[in-house]
Amino acid sequence: DLDKAQAALMVALDACAAPVVMVSNEVGLSVVPDNALARRFRDAQGRINQALAARSDLVVNVIAGLPLVLPDDALVISSDLSRARATADAIAGRRDRLADDPDLREIHFGAWELQAFDTVPDQPLLRAFWEKPGDIRAPGGESWHEVSARVSRAAERLRAAHPGRDIVAVAHMGAILTQVQAALGVTAYEAFAHRIDNLSVTELHWVGAGWQARAINHHP
Repeated sequence: DLDKAQAALMVALDACAAPVVMVSNEVGLSVVPDNALARRFRDAQGRINQALAARSDLVVNVIAGLPLVLPDDALVISSDLSRARATADAIAGRRDRLADDPDLREIHFGAWELQAFDTVPDQPLLRAFWEKPGDIRAPGGESWHEVSARVSRAAERLRAAHPGRDIVAVAHMGAILTQVQAALGVTAYEAFAHRIDNLSVTELHWVGAGWQARAINHHP
């Protein structure tokens, strides 16, 4: 029984007085497995990784042998969508976890949500949304300018409430790219050219009156 075994491990770790180093595989960065057993393993590994991270003083993500260490005293926040929340909970450890902020959500695609590109009926509107981002929106969805405004509001609230603090914001590609656009001073179309991979790090610093980009889609 995986749940009982995980619970027993957590009890043993909580009772252990000696330092413990745990090394685990990250199984959520690839494709969804094509069989039930592999999917069960992936989900179980993800749950135990989150439980271990929540009990840890330090969590280090190692990619290609290089460690990625987030600031120990950073505040952690995420959007209120489940995947971002789970990631934020996993990396928070003993960092202060701020309340989820819905303004950090991904772009709302309205009638296009969960549709493949070639199944959207209005192809000219879809192409215009990506090729000329600005005021164009999906039916019932958001425009780029609207997304940028709400994410910028969230960023401004965080800076005002926590001046001088490092903040780890677990968000989504579109939300992150709105702030990348502001940092680089480029057009929305140029911002869309940047990749934002799962679990990548985009590092922005507030300098003077605006953002400066130190790293975009970084995989240390």
